[in-house]
Amino acid sequence: MRRSASLHCVDPKDVSRVWPIVRYDIKRAFDRQPTDDTFAVAEARLLAGKSLLWISWTGCTIVGAVITELWQTPSKKVCGVIAVGGRGLDNCRSGLKRIEEFAKDEGCDVVRFCGRKAWARVLPDYKQPWITLEKNI
Repeated sequence: MRRSASLHCVDPKDVSRVWPIVRYDIKRAFDRQPTDDTFAVAEARLLAGKSLLWISWTGCTIVGAVITELWQTPSKKVCGVIAVGGRGLDNCRSGLKRIEEFAKDEGCDVVRFCGRKAWARVLPDYKQPWITLEKNI
């Protein structure tokens, strides 16, 4: 029987303990889809506390991970989903509601997701300008 998972933000002070568990999954996400960011830069920003790590957790197992980062553009505040990796991507997808709530609480205007084109099929309430999915919140 498959247990459903929920998405939880890792306290930045605990990231160094959790990161080794999910590092491979996030690196694999970068290896599969080149972006403007690199794995090394994303990892350094995460470990420096400039990004947040989210884990998809079944209660006994971590099945996926997400990295997010907030930034301000001249016209809006963005919560960017930098990378998603792991075995429980369906759980991470459903966990995006939690990230959207977080972003709204942080005063963001949009959640922006850059990734493989396949994500457009599983995130129908996001639009795709260029190869970026964005949702107003």
